[in-house]
Amino acid sequence: MTDNELKVKKQKERSTPYPSITLKDAIVYIEALKKALGKGPYSRESIAQALGHDKLSGPAARKVAALGHYGLVNRNGDVYTMSQLAEDILHPITDEQKIAAIVKAAISPALFTKLIHQFKNQALPSRLDSILLRQGVSSGAAREVVTIFTDTLKFAGLLQNGVVATDFSKVQAIPAKSDALQEEITVVGVSAGQQTYNFNDTGAGWSVTIKSGQPLNSKIKNELAAIGDLLSELNKEESQ
Repeated sequence: MTDNELKVKKQKERSTPYPSITLKDAIVYIEALKKALGKGPYSRESIAQALGHDKLSGPAARKVAALGHYGLVNRNGDVYTMSQLAEDILHPITDEQKIAAIVKAAISPALFTKLIHQFKNQALPSRLDSILLRQGVSSGAAREVVTIFTDTLKFAGLLQNGVVATDFSKVQAIPAKSDALQEEITVVGVSAGQQTYNFNDTGAGWSVTIKSGQPLNSKIKNELAAIGDLLSELNKEESQ
Protein backbone atom coordinates (compact mmCIF):
# COMPACT_ATOMS: atom_id res chain seq x y z
CA MET A 1 0.00 0.00 0.00
CA THR A 2 1.39 3.38 -1.02
CA ASP A 3 1.75 6.39 1.29
CA ASN A 4 -1.14 8.11 -0.49
CA GLU A 5 -3.37 5.08 0.03
CA LEU A 6 -2.46 5.01 3.70
CA LYS A 7 -3.34 8.68 4.04
CA VAL A 8 -6.70 8.14 2.33
CA LYS A 9 -7.51 5.19 4.57
CA LYS A 10 -6.54 7.16 7.68
CA GLN A 11 -8.75 10.05 6.62
CA LYS A 12 -11.69 7.71 6.03
CA GLU A 13 -11.33 6.16 9.47
CA ARG A 14 -11.02 9.48 11.30
CA SER A 15 -14.15 9.74 13.42
CA THR A 16 -16.41 12.66 14.17
CA PRO A 17 -15.47 13.89 17.68
CA TYR A 18 -17.51 12.43 20.54
CA PRO A 19 -17.07 11.97 24.31
CA SER A 20 -15.59 8.54 24.96
CA ILE A 21 -17.30 8.18 28.35
CA THR A 22 -20.80 8.78 29.66
CA LEU A 23 -21.73 12.00 31.42
CA LYS A 24 -22.19 10.04 34.64
CA ASP A 25 -18.57 8.84 34.48
CA ALA A 26 -17.36 12.31 33.48
CA ILE A 27 -18.93 13.76 36.63
CA VAL A 28 -17.13 11.15 38.72
CA TYR A 29 -13.84 12.16 37.08
CA ILE A 30 -14.35 15.90 37.47
CA GLU A 31 -15.13 15.38 41.15
CA ALA A 32 -11.94 13.35 41.57
CA LEU A 33 -10.01 16.04 39.72
CA LYS A 34 -11.27 18.76 42.01
CA LYS A 35 -10.41 16.74 45.12
CA ALA A 36 -6.89 16.17 43.82
CA LEU A 37 -6.04 19.53 42.26
CA GLY A 38 -8.80 21.98 43.11
CA LYS A 39 -10.33 24.17 40.40
CA GLY A 40 -7.08 24.50 38.48
CA PRO A 41 -5.34 25.64 36.46
CA TYR A 42 -3.86 22.33 35.35
CA SER A 43 -2.21 20.73 32.34
CA ARG A 44 -3.45 17.67 30.47
CA GLU A 45 -0.69 15.63 32.09
CA SER A 46 -1.70 16.65 35.61
CA ILE A 47 -5.34 15.85 34.84
CA ALA A 48 -4.32 12.40 33.60
CA GLN A 49 -2.34 11.74 36.78
CA ALA A 50 -5.22 12.95 38.97
CA LEU A 51 -7.47 10.44 37.19
CA GLY A 52 -5.12 7.56 37.98
CA HIS A 53 -2.91 7.42 34.87
CA ASP A 54 0.88 7.40 34.96
CA LYS A 55 1.09 9.44 31.78
CA LEU A 56 -1.05 11.06 29.11
CA SER A 57 -1.83 7.83 27.29
CA GLY A 58 -4.63 7.27 24.79
CA PRO A 59 -7.30 6.43 27.42
CA ALA A 60 -6.21 9.36 29.60
CA ALA A 61 -6.29 11.79 26.68
CA ARG A 62 -9.80 10.63 25.78
CA LYS A 63 -10.99 11.26 29.34
CA VAL A 64 -9.57 14.77 29.26
CA ALA A 65 -11.23 15.38 25.91
CA ALA A 66 -14.56 14.06 27.23
CA LEU A 67 -14.49 16.53 30.12
CA GLY A 68 -14.19 19.24 27.50
CA HIS A 69 -16.98 17.82 25.34
CA TYR A 70 -19.38 17.97 28.30
CA GLY A 71 -18.28 21.48 29.22
CA LEU A 72 -16.91 20.44 32.61
CA VAL A 73 -13.54 22.09 31.99
CA ASN A 74 -12.51 25.26 30.19
CA ARG A 75 -9.47 25.26 27.94
CA ASN A 76 -7.14 28.11 27.08
CA GLY A 77 -4.35 26.74 24.95
CA ASP A 78 -2.76 23.94 26.96
CA VAL A 79 -4.19 25.16 30.28
CA TYR A 80 -7.42 23.80 31.77
CA THR A 81 -9.65 25.03 34.58
CA MET A 82 -12.85 23.69 36.08
CA SER A 83 -15.94 25.27 34.55
CA GLN A 84 -18.85 26.92 36.32
CA LEU A 85 -21.05 24.19 34.85
CA ALA A 86 -19.05 21.58 36.76
CA GLU A 87 -19.40 23.64 39.93
CA ASP A 88 -23.17 23.80 39.44
CA ILE A 89 -23.27 20.00 39.22
CA LEU A 90 -20.93 19.26 42.12
CA HIS A 91 -22.08 22.03 44.47
CA PRO A 92 -25.55 23.21 43.43
CA ILE A 93 -27.54 25.69 45.47
CA THR A 94 -30.78 23.89 44.62
CA ASP A 95 -31.76 20.54 43.10
CA GLU A 96 -33.19 22.43 40.14
CA GLN A 97 -29.82 24.05 39.46
CA LYS A 98 -28.11 20.66 39.46
CA ILE A 99 -30.67 19.14 37.12
CA ALA A 100 -30.40 22.08 34.72
CA ALA A 101 -26.59 21.85 34.77
CA ILE A 102 -26.64 18.11 34.06
CA VAL A 103 -29.01 18.66 31.14
CA LYS A 104 -26.75 21.40 29.77
CA ALA A 105 -23.72 19.12 30.07
CA ALA A 106 -25.56 16.27 28.34
CA ILE A 107 -26.39 18.39 25.30
CA SER A 108 -22.99 20.09 25.13
CA PRO A 109 -21.21 17.61 22.80
CA ALA A 110 -21.78 18.81 19.23
CA LEU A 111 -22.65 15.33 17.98
CA PHE A 112 -25.18 14.80 20.77
CA THR A 113 -26.82 18.16 20.05
CA LYS A 114 -27.19 17.17 16.41
CA LEU A 115 -28.73 13.79 17.28
CA ILE A 116 -31.15 15.31 19.81
CA HIS A 117 -32.45 17.77 17.23
CA GLN A 118 -32.63 15.06 14.57
CA PHE A 119 -34.71 12.74 16.75
CA LYS A 120 -36.60 15.25 18.90
CA ASN A 121 -39.87 13.86 20.22
CA GLN A 122 -39.09 10.53 18.55
CA ALA A 123 -37.89 7.14 19.69
CA LEU A 124 -34.25 6.47 18.90
CA PRO A 125 -33.97 4.20 15.85
CA SER A 126 -32.85 0.62 16.39
CA ARG A 127 -30.04 1.07 13.86
CA LEU A 128 -28.67 4.30 15.26
CA ASP A 129 -25.16 2.94 14.74
CA SER A 130 -25.73 2.87 10.97
CA ILE A 131 -26.97 6.46 11.06
CA LEU A 132 -23.87 7.47 13.01
CA LEU A 133 -21.68 6.08 10.24
CA ARG A 134 -23.28 8.63 7.91
CA GLN A 135 -22.62 11.32 10.52
CA GLY A 136 -18.90 10.65 10.21
CA VAL A 137 -18.44 8.32 13.18
CA SER A 138 -15.97 5.54 12.40
CA SER A 139 -17.22 1.97 12.04
CA GLY A 140 -15.21 0.89 15.06
CA ALA A 141 -16.76 3.53 17.31
CA ALA A 142 -20.41 3.65 16.20
CA ARG A 143 -21.81 1.11 18.66
CA GLU A 144 -19.83 2.63 21.51
CA VAL A 145 -21.25 6.06 20.68
CA VAL A 146 -24.80 4.64 20.72
CA THR A 147 -24.26 3.32 24.24
CA ILE A 148 -22.63 6.50 25.53
CA PHE A 149 -25.29 8.73 23.95
CA THR A 150 -28.22 6.63 25.19
CA ASP A 151 -26.86 6.26 28.73
CA THR A 152 -26.14 9.99 28.93
CA LEU A 153 -29.68 10.90 27.80
CA LYS A 154 -31.16 8.54 30.39
CA PHE A 155 -28.90 9.93 33.11
CA ALA A 156 -30.00 13.48 32.31
CA GLY A 157 -33.68 12.56 32.10
CA LEU A 158 -33.76 13.36 28.38
CA LEU A 159 -34.93 9.93 27.25
CA GLN A 160 -38.44 9.57 28.64
CA ASN A 161 -40.38 6.40 27.87
CA GLY A 162 -37.90 5.80 25.09
CA VAL A 163 -38.59 9.18 23.45
CA VAL A 164 -36.01 11.97 23.13
CA ALA A 165 -37.18 14.97 25.16
CA THR A 166 -36.48 18.46 23.85
CA ASP A 167 -38.55 20.59 26.23
CA PHE A 168 -35.83 20.82 28.85
CA SER A 169 -38.00 22.94 31.15
CA LYS A 170 -40.09 19.84 31.83
CA VAL A 171 -37.13 17.74 32.92
CA GLN A 172 -37.73 17.63 36.66
CA ALA A 173 -36.61 14.18 37.68
CA ILE A 174 -33.42 13.58 39.60
CA PRO A 175 -31.10 12.14 36.92
CA ALA A 176 -31.26 8.37 36.94
CA LYS A 177 -30.04 5.37 34.97
CA SER A 178 -33.62 4.54 33.94
CA ASP A 179 -36.26 6.54 32.15
CA ALA A 180 -38.97 5.41 34.54
CA LEU A 181 -41.35 7.59 36.53
CA GLN A 182 -39.50 9.33 39.34
CA GLU A 183 -40.85 9.42 42.87
CA GLU A 184 -39.91 11.81 45.67
CA ILE A 185 -40.56 10.78 49.25
CA THR A 186 -40.07 13.03 52.28
CA VAL A 187 -39.53 10.84 55.33
CA VAL A 188 -38.88 13.60 57.86
CA GLY A 189 -40.57 16.98 57.98
CA VAL A 190 -38.25 19.67 56.65
CA SER A 191 -39.08 23.27 57.36
CA ALA A 192 -38.07 26.20 55.18
CA GLY A 193 -34.45 27.20 55.68
CA GLN A 194 -33.57 23.98 57.49
CA GLN A 195 -30.58 21.98 56.27
CA THR A 196 -31.60 18.88 54.35
CA TYR A 197 -29.90 15.57 53.67
CA ASN A 198 -30.68 13.88 50.36
CA PHE A 199 -30.58 10.19 49.52
CA ASN A 200 -30.91 9.26 45.82
CA ASP A 201 -31.07 5.74 44.46
CA THR A 202 -32.12 4.19 41.17
CA GLY A 203 -32.63 0.75 39.75
CA ALA A 204 -34.49 -1.20 37.08
CA GLY A 205 -37.54 0.94 36.36
CA TRP A 206 -37.52 3.06 39.51
CA SER A 207 -35.88 6.05 41.14
CA VAL A 208 -36.37 7.45 44.63
CA THR A 209 -35.21 10.68 46.27
CA ILE A 210 -35.53 11.10 50.02
CA LYS A 211 -35.07 14.42 51.78
CA SER A 212 -34.54 14.37 55.52
CA GLY A 213 -33.91 16.96 58.20
CA GLN A 214 -31.51 14.49 59.84
CA PRO A 215 -28.65 12.43 58.37
CA LEU A 216 -29.68 8.92 57.32
CA ASN A 217 -27.70 6.32 59.24
CA SER A 218 -26.42 3.06 57.79
CA LYS A 219 -29.37 1.05 59.11
CA ILE A 220 -31.88 3.24 57.29
CA LYS A 221 -29.80 3.18 54.10
CA ASN A 222 -29.64 -0.63 54.26
CA GLU A 223 -33.43 -0.77 54.64
CA LEU A 224 -33.83 1.55 51.66
CA ALA A 225 -31.47 -0.63 49.63
CA ALA A 226 -33.61 -3.66 50.48
CA ILE A 227 -36.72 -1.80 49.31
CA GLY A 228 -34.88 -0.94 46.11
CA ASP A 229 -34.13 -4.62 45.51
CA LEU A 230 -37.83 -5.43 45.93
CA LEU A 231 -38.80 -2.71 43.45
CA SER A 232 -36.33 -4.04 40.91
CA GLU A 233 -37.68 -7.57 41.28
CA LEU A 234 -41.25 -6.29 40.95
CA ASN A 235 -40.44 -4.43 37.73
CA LYS A 236 -38.69 -7.49 36.31
CA GLU A 237 -41.76 -9.64 37.03
CA GLU A 238 -44.09 -7.10 35.39
CA SER A 239 -41.92 -6.92 32.27
CA GLN A 240 -41.95 -10.69 31.79
